[in-house]
Amino acid sequence: MKNTYIYSNWKMYLNDEQSESLLKSILLFFQSINTENESVNHDHMLNFGFFPQTSCLMSLHKMISSYTSIPNNFKLTLGCQNIHHETHGAFTGETSINSIKPYCKSVLTGHSER
Repeated sequence: MKNTYIYSNWKMYLNDEQSESLLKSILLFFQSINTENESVNHDHMLNFGFFPQTSCLMSLHKMISSYTSIPNNFKLTLGCQNIHHETHGAFTGETSINSIKPYCKSVLTGHSER
């Protein structure tokens, strides 16, 4: 099976409401592909990843989890833009992997802007 990966770093451009609106539009687009296109190539897995601000992870995770009309050959990944290497401690402003683990499985690390 061929895999294509399309990942999108949303940086700090969208607040919670805007992030939810964008994700809703993306999910509706996926639904239209699922219902309107019977010739979808099922031998090709399309992997879409979204990396919003950390504050948006919980609400976007809920949206993706409750969405059932994603084509079988589409995989959606929600990720965090950064994590700290320590799981807990006095690291003001950092994000622990334990705090995001329930919502995402991917993280951007080693980014040039950090």
